[in-house]
Amino acid sequence: MKFRIYFFSLFIFFLIQGQTGFASFEFTLHNTKAYENFLKLKINKAHYHLDLSKKASQDNGIDIYLENFEDIIRLLITQDPALYQKLEPNEASRLKALRALDKSSPYYLYTQAEVKLQWAIVKLQFGDELGAFWKIKSAFNLLKDNHKKFPDFLPNKKTLGAFNILIGSVPAKYKWVINLLGFNGNIETGLEYLNEVIHSDSYVKLEATLYKEYLNLYILHHSNWSFNNLHQLLNKYPDNLFVYFTTALYSIKKGQAQEALDILNKAPRGKDYFSDFYFLDYLKGEANLYLGNYSQAVKHLNKYVKYHPGQNLIKDAYLKLFFAHWLQEKDDEAQTYWKLAQAKGSTVTGPDKYAKKFLEFDQLPHKEITRARFYTDGGAYRNALNTLATVNPSKLSHKSDQLEYWYRKARIYHKLRSHKQAIYYYQKTLGESDKAGHYFAPNSALQLGYIYRDVYKDTQEAKQYFHKAMEYQQHEYKLGIDSKAKAALKLLK
Repeated sequence: MKFRIYFFSLFIFFLIQGQTGFASFEFTLHNTKAYENFLKLKINKAHYHLDLSKKASQDNGIDIYLENFEDIIRLLITQDPALYQKLEPNEASRLKALRALDKSSPYYLYTQAEVKLQWAIVKLQFGDELGAFWKIKSAFNLLKDNHKKFPDFLPNKKTLGAFNILIGSVPAKYKWVINLLGFNGNIETGLEYLNEVIHSDSYVKLEATLYKEYLNLYILHHSNWSFNNLHQLLNKYPDNLFVYFTTALYSIKKGQAQEALDILNKAPRGKDYFSDFYFLDYLKGEANLYLGNYSQAVKHLNKYVKYHPGQNLIKDAYLKLFFAHWLQEKDDEAQTYWKLAQAKGSTVTGPDKYAKKFLEFDQLPHKEITRARFYTDGGAYRNALNTLATVNPSKLSHKSDQLEYWYRKARIYHKLRSHKQAIYYYQKTLGESDKAGHYFAPNSALQLGYIYRDVYKDTQEAKQYFHKAMEYQQHEYKLGIDSKAKAALKLLK
């Protein structure tokens, strides 16, 4: 009888322990709503649901993960150094709490990897590259271990898929870093994982879709994937500010500034949404500059530099304010912003690094070529062509202006789908020597690769140009151009 009582008690004990372990990673109704609202950037509403979930269960690892998610969103949007110093210690305490939970759950390693990866992204934004790299290494190893244990766990595939694409596109020049960290990545595998999640009913399918669109925008360069996808997301998630932001960003990067402005002006706002999202003003300022709406550009860019608490894109914003005044022939005001661009901001982001290098050039570019460049970047191609028609290339006194003139013509005709003319001017750009180290020639080679791949389906010619794009040294966009060229070569295989 004692043995039976002991055995029964032991059975109940393990049953309770098993239930507690299972509950330690459980998506409740409230933390599901919290996650959905965090993705919409409805911070206050998300925080409300997260608080209710925490009150209902004191040991749910999903609540710990979502607390971290909230910190990361606040830091990435505000980039506030003081807030970073305040919240940074939370990483260690949350990882410790997660390690004390149910080791048999697929969320056990996954949530730890996510927390480390999220803080790595934040550390990159604040210039701590070394700290970020070791966190990325640790997160990647956790995800690989979790994939071995739970190969069908879709949240893991979401992040591991993005990892594979990022690592698989690293240029050969930086391969030693990847080998040192023990990374291995495959673009095709990454796309397979992301697509599996996107076409599932998993709660992370929207997150996976946004991952894929960002990777497409910055690395993979397949615009036919994204325009339809993102507009479908706008229709499906009309209250999701993050989807509006992503679509507007994509539109600007793809040369559709007016569409970006229309999207930003329709974006949902209100008391539920993050109130300090000044990057939206930066995007509005950028789009207006590209369209020649200089006074509107000044209005929004000034708001960004005045209220945004972080340092990223401040240098670039001041340089754009210089251009907005300079192109209006307001040279005195322009000079003020030139000096502010030299003195303010960090050089962590690509645009800020480019701004720093631009500010170091001995001479300003040709004003009308610059105006045409912005029109091209904004999708006002006819305005760009008309502006370039006022310039006589044979009378340009500086070699860099001549080189940019041919490059800008190539970009305009490429955007207008006049591919034969685009090829002519890209090749003319490649034929010019450039001792200043501009990106015009390497990007011309990259764009020629895209034309031969996508328009003429000429794989061999495309490969030659992608390889050529990576041969250029010491230009401002080397890492980005090399990554895109390598990713294109991998996909051609």
